[in-house]
Amino acid sequence: MNELEYSVDALNVKAAFFGKRFSVYVEGEDDIIFWESLFKIAGLESIYVEEVGGYTNLTPYMEKICNEDAKIIVAADTDHLDIVGFDFEHDRIVRTFGYSIENSLYNSERISKVIRQLSKKTPPNIDEIETWKVSFADIGHELLVYAIANKLFGREVKTFTDKCSRFLKSKNSDELCVDKMKEWKDSLAESFSAEEIEEANNIVSNSTKDRWYLIRGHFLTNGVINYIKKQVRLLAGKEPLLPLDNLYAMCADLTELKNFTHQEFQAPIAQVQLARKSLNN
Repeated sequence: MNELEYSVDALNVKAAFFGKRFSVYVEGEDDIIFWESLFKIAGLESIYVEEVGGYTNLTPYMEKICNEDAKIIVAADTDHLDIVGFDFEHDRIVRTFGYSIENSLYNSERISKVIRQLSKKTPPNIDEIETWKVSFADIGHELLVYAIANKLFGREVKTFTDKCSRFLKSKNSDELCVDKMKEWKDSLAESFSAEEIEEANNIVSNSTKDRWYLIRGHFLTNGVINYIKKQVRLLAGKEPLLPLDNLYAMCADLTELKNFTHQEFQAPIAQVQLARKSLNN
């Protein structure tokens, strides 16, 4: 971006060019629908949302907010920064409750709705879906410890992969394979000392968030897809088509949900309301 776009004056008036009151900057194009709908739920609708191509490119905007009081909002993934320490903190910087958007998108209510849409049948109850999510996340716990250690000690080790497919019991399974996970975990061990892993494990153990919200969001996706497909096969006796992009599109608009009482939504909604108050001061 050029210096004009980075100037506080330019940032403060940009929304007006689009007939909106405030500008919101997000990481990627796929994030726009999620954040637009969440801001609407929080009561802040007159916003111009722009993606900047990743978290690193959000840094100048967060610096302008913190150091020069830019009247804009940044909405970003938390990415374990809530555990190891935030780089920027301000009322006008809004974060996801979990690691990323996907951790909130794939909540039990949404999974239930997708199963109903694809099967045209009554889906499993919410408690059953929650049980599957807890089981899936618990098996991923040990990789989570290494991911935290990676972040905490500034390593550049690949811990969670973008997809969980390689760790599933089979191509179509919705369960992680303990042996495959252990083999991968063991391959990471030489990159960290025992003391570092112990410190990371203590941090994870002391977190009050469910493991589902701490695991890399993209890692969850194929497990969610396979769970949905399995339930549709059981209910309707057919194999549904559910590409990754379709799942995201079916889940991204939060305004279709009925229940926003869980922290995965309450926390960022409260942050948006703080941001609104800060902008109006």
